[in-house]
Amino acid sequence: EEAQRVFGKLLDIPPLHPVDRSLKERAQTYLHEPNDS
Repeated sequence: EEAQRVFGKLLDIPPLHPVDRSLKERAQTYLHEPNDS
């Protein structure tokens, strides 16, 4: 899906700053625990 493609690109980006790392962690959590609500 589009969202997964965007998150995939996000996960491919190496963590340059703490914010990027947090974003990656949030993206991974979203992929592992999708919210259907």
